[in-house]
Amino acid sequence: MDNKPFTEAHFNLMMKVVRACNESQFTEHFEKQDFPKVKMGPSDVKLKEKFWADCMVVWDNRGLLTPAVATKAA
Repeated sequence: MDNKPFTEAHFNLMMKVVRACNESQFTEHFEKQDFPKVKMGPSDVKLKEKFWADCMVVWDNRGLLTPAVATKAA
């Protein structure tokens, strides 16, 4: 797109995915790096191949991704 790691087009595609599924489905799509059935425009199609990788980089840099850690019972 314009060499930004997370553009408005990225955000718009992310919102389409968020609106199309619940939390567990979103997590499943994220892990499999695929998409629910959503209507995609030309800008979405351009992003589709690298979308999840771009998201992982940006979300990790912003501290939004953390590894799952089992909590100990108190």
